[in-house]
Amino acid sequence: RLNLLVREDYARNRKPKCYVQVIISIKNRYVKDIYPGTMAYICGFATSDEVDNSPLRDWGSKFGRSGGYRCHYISVKNLRHISNLKSYLSERIK
Repeated sequence: RLNLLVREDYARNRKPKCYVQVIISIKNRYVKDIYPGTMAYICGFATSDEVDNSPLRDWGSKFGRSGGYRCHYISVKNLRHISNLKSYLSERIK
C-alpha cells in the first residue's frame, strides 16, 4: 500500500501550503539517477493540517530495523484529488 509519508520532525518545522505525492516509476530500485523520460505519477495532495492530524508510525529502515524516526502517513487513496490543487493554491496564495 502506498502512503504519503512526512517525517514528524519535518512536519513540525515546516508548514508548506500542501504536500504532493509523486511516485517515480523506475525499473531498478538501486539506480542513483532519474533520467529524462522517466514516468512519474502525481497521486494527490494533502494540506499541512491534514498531515499534522494524520497518524504517526516508525516505518523502519531499508535494513529491516527501526528507522529511528516516525512519519505521519496518509494513504494515497485518501489524498485530495490532484485536479483540485490549482484552485486550492489560488485561494491561499495572494
